[in-house]
Amino acid sequence: MVPLAQIGFSKEPDLPNVPLLTDLAQSPNDKAAAAMLSTASIIGRGLVLPPSASKALVKPLRGAFWKSVSSKAFKDDTIKRKLVYDPIKGEEIQAILVKTRSGLTKEVKDKARKVIFGK
Repeated sequence: MVPLAQIGFSKEPDLPNVPLLTDLAQSPNDKAAAAMLSTASIIGRGLVLPPSASKALVKPLRGAFWKSVSSKAFKDDTIKRKLVYDPIKGEEIQAILVKTRSGLTKEVKDKARKVIFGK
């Protein structure tokens, strides 16, 4: 298998010469659609709370989550299971999602939908 592109916001360490999908996109709408598709690589990494979640709850949950995923035991277990260890802080995930959402016009959503579902 020859990888043609990576979906995500950072390259896999073992694929440094394989471009990201966002690198291949040329028009602003294509870049926005590629960014939206790439969010799948980070959404599953953190805890998701509804927009109505208390701000007082967000900080301690983020702190506890980061403490857990950045611990030596978690890292060692991840590597032992031959999984990718690439933790990302909740603040970074939120910033990426907010930035990505800002470029989601109807045209971009339709383009991404076509890529995903082929229609």
